[in-house]
Amino acid sequence: MSGIGNYLVDEASPWAAWQITDQAVIAMLARGFESAWMRADVWHGEKRSLRALEGPSVVEMAAGVRTTARQRALLRLVASGMQRPRMAAQMGVPERTLDTMLGTLKEQFGCTSGTLHELAYKFALSPDRQVDDGAGESAA
Repeated sequence: MSGIGNYLVDEASPWAAWQITDQAVIAMLARGFESAWMRADVWHGEKRSLRALEGPSVVEMAAGVRTTARQRALLRLVASGMQRPRMAAQMGVPERTLDTMLGTLKEQFGCTSGTLHELAYKFALSPDRQVDDGAGESAA
């Protein structure tokens, strides 16, 4: 019976990884990933009202929000996978201004890779995603 040995090296970086070369193990892991991927929910940056959330109160949730409505609109475009030129047009700004806005958001969310994928991921995990910026408009 063979398995994957857990060979830890004391000086290894915490970011060290295993290198798996057994084709059967690789195939099994790939099938498991594909199966989980196919069952995953697609998220496009949709908004939800804070009142509709279960869990933390509106006051507790609002305490963690750190973006403006305009920034959240941009983050939702990023999460939808929209390309930069279309994002700039949608936001009504030149691409260079969009790059500055995105840079500010990446810094604000502590993105280390500098990719839009990481920014979308961190936005998805933040309380900012839960804010329904259209809630005030419908009451008016």
